[in-house]
Amino acid sequence: MQSLARVASRVGTLLRSQEGSLARTAQQTRGFAAGGHGHHDSVTHAGLTIHKAAKWHVYTGQAFAGLMWFWVFYRFYHDFDTFVYGHAAHLDHELHEEEHGSHDDKH
Repeated sequence: MQSLARVASRVGTLLRSQEGSLARTAQQTRGFAAGGHGHHDSVTHAGLTIHKAAKWHVYTGQAFAGLMWFWVFYRFYHDFDTFVYGHAAHLDHELHEEEHGSHDDKH
């Protein structure tokens, strides 16, 4: 019985010492996230620090997002029938022309 009490005591001492080191690590992390390395708007979570993006990153991202939406609307405008009816509508039209002859055959 005495050996079990001794092991429990050692485990308790070990856990208390680790709680202190975890608290110190959390305080250091908060100190670094508050601008310790020159990054003023950083966020730290679970040991990962994410810094605020530079202005050129933000502007480049907005430019590419605008280009993407321009391309989506451009394709939607020019391929509306394909988006709505699918490719089958175009194939049916071609089959109909093959059966009855195309408009170019009359000339």
